[in-house]
Amino acid sequence: MVYTNINTDLLFAGILLHDIEKLEELDADSLGIAEYSTQGQLLGHINLAINKIGKVGEKLGADKEVIMLLQHMVLSHHYEPEFGSPKKPMIPEGELLHYIDLIDARMYDMEDHLKNIKEGEFTEPIWSLDNRRLYKPFL
Repeated sequence: MVYTNINTDLLFAGILLHDIEKLEELDADSLGIAEYSTQGQLLGHINLAINKIGKVGEKLGADKEVIMLLQHMVLSHHYEPEFGSPKKPMIPEGELLHYIDLIDARMYDMEDHLKNIKEGEFTEPIWSLDNRRLYKPFL
């Protein structure tokens, strides 16, 4: 382990739980086409998740600080207010969770945009990648 100050149990729990309420935020039809549910539009997956973590954590008798830290990680994993996070990470595990989530989202966007173009071409500007255009190499 490179970062010896990291509580890996807390980090792994945050990784598993941070988007758990996307299942409630979105409704999908039999074809897999998803739209936001009423709860999803009004509350969003972040608020739904911190509420669920609090309720389930109390029911299981989990340590109050662990519950609070997991809630903080969910609350801060989008990092910026314009992406839904009212707080930035205040613990190392939260910072790592943010960057793990960011890498995952960016790699998905890159794959999604590159799959529809030919080798040697550039994509259109991609908003989620700071309006960068990607190049698809001949590899």
